[in-house]
Amino acid sequence: MSFDVDWPHGHVVEPWGFPARIICLDAKGETPIVVLATREDGKEAVYRFANEGGTSGGTARLANAPAPKPRIKGWVNIYAESTSDNREQADLRAGSTRRACICIDIEEGEGL
Repeated sequence: MSFDVDWPHGHVVEPWGFPARIICLDAKGETPIVVLATREDGKEAVYRFANEGGTSGGTARLANAPAPKPRIKGWVNIYAESTSDNREQADLRAGSTRRACICIDIEEGEGL
């Protein structure tokens, strides 16, 4: 697993997945990267990592957080007869009997 200190989407401490923010990159010693990681209880803990993202004890690792999923924004037509047994039937029913048009803003994959 590679670690990029300049990753724009944040970092996490593995294997726990705690969100981590880098405090400094030049602390003296074998582990120059100092981070504050937010634990499950909401409190922050201090961790130190080597330049490649590992700890001296090898129990934890600093990793790049996943990139956010793209958001989908668009408009959806609502029809009185919009109840369908499946998506294919719903797609076939699109027509001039629209009852409403609503805006959606969802994360890719949401609702599937």
